Amino acid sequence: MANVATLAVTVAANTGQFSKGMKKAGNDAKGFGKTVGGSGGGGGGGVMGSLKGLVPVMGLAEVASRALAVAYREVGAAFARIDDMNKKASRLGITSQALKELSYSAELAGASADVMNDTLKTLQKNVGDAAMGTGEAAASMKMLGLDVDTIAGMSVDDQFKTIAEAISKIESPALQAALSAKIFGESSQQLMDVIRGGNDALDENAERLEHLQGTIDDSDNKAVADMYDAWTDVKMALEGLWEQVSVMLAPALEWLGHVVAEVIAWVARMVEWFRKLDNVWIGLIAVASPLVGAIVYVAQAWSDDEEVIKKVTAATKDNGIETLRAMEEEQDAIAATAKAREELEKKGAKLLESMRTPMEMYNDTVGDLNEMLEAGVISWETYQRAVEKAQKSILEAEKKQREEEEKKIKEQVAIGAAIRGKAGTFSIQQAQQRTLEKIREQERLQLKQLQAQTQLLNELNQNVQTGTVVTI
Repeated sequence: MANVATLAVTVAANTGQFSKGMKKAGNDAKGFGKTVGGSGGGGGGGVMGSLKGLVPVMGLAEVASRALAVAYREVGAAFARIDDMNKKASRLGITSQALKELSYSAELAGASADVMNDTLKTLQKNVGDAAMGTGEAAASMKMLGLDVDTIAGMSVDDQFKTIAEAISKIESPALQAALSAKIFGESSQQLMDVIRGGNDALDENAERLEHLQGTIDDSDNKAVADMYDAWTDVKMALEGLWEQVSVMLAPALEWLGHVVAEVIAWVARMVEWFRKLDNVWIGLIAVASPLVGAIVYVAQAWSDDEEVIKKVTAATKDNGIETLRAMEEEQDAIAATAKAREELEKKGAKLLESMRTPMEMYNDTVGDLNEMLEAGVISWETYQRAVEKAQKSILEAEKKQREEEEKKIKEQVAIGAAIRGKAGTFSIQQAQQRTLEKIREQERLQLKQLQAQTQLLNELNQNVQTGTVVTI
């Protein structure tokens, strides 16, 4: 693989003439500078002393630079036209001068050089087919009295001139157009004025073109082609040079890319952190930062007294400390409020727990046991024992609650008897008796539920032991 040094040598070798020309131009410019610099006479010495004389020189320089730019552009365009014409002529097997003459005739007739080029390509193909005895052009050429083999041995420009001369002698314009289309192709319809003019018009146009532009022979075309080849080599050498430089710089650019990526990621993290700050913090920072900077700037701009600057800086520092202290107090207040709320939530939970009935606690216990059993955390035996224990607990709780209710009833009955007498006592006893009956009825229903659950657990236990699956 070529290295940078080799490519640099290649570039220097292919641009030798260009470098010599640039060096000569530089020497001419130096001489011009010396001439202008010493043209001040006794008035001021050089250019700085004769600005009045420099103005026309600068004007001439600007005109010269514009003229050089125009010349460079036009010469480049001429090189491109010559090279393009030479390539097209080479594909047709004729000289570029012959193709240029025919293209000039086409343009005078209102067509274009591309139309002439397409017509010549079609003519070559049709003459070749006719020479092999195929195609429609053979019959058309026989109608014109032309020998196919003779036409096939000519160059395509001579073919065009010979056939155009024969068609120009036909009086019918319609027949001229038809024969032209058969031999030259449909594009020839744009060249009918050229074809009807015959060889005399073509020769006249060729002489006029030579008078206007002169001629370009094969050696001229070769010089232009060699120039293009040389600059193609320069282009390829420069491309190779930049490729090698790119390869050389790739590791450094890779490292730089990683560094830039890390910096961007750090900035993104800082932006996210700042965005998540409390709104109070953001407001204080936004207000305090410009204020502090403004105070320091004013102190430094309007006073050179170091004592003043120190005082302002100290005041700014105190202001920052007070701001931070206020922030800390606010955060402490927020934390105290959160703690008090947490204590209230705990008290609420305890109050809610104390208000739960025995049946609610039993149902919650059974629900937890069902989840543990389904997850496989406990066995059926453990589940059954836990349910039985919960049933005993609820029965004891219900019994205790019933005893407390009966005690309250007896106390109320005694109080009623003392206050209202026997009649009042009897009425109270009836009301309390009805209350006891309702409590006992609820106990009987709860007992039935517990018994049904116990029976279901026993059946499930038997099914597990025997391996029988029962759908419940």
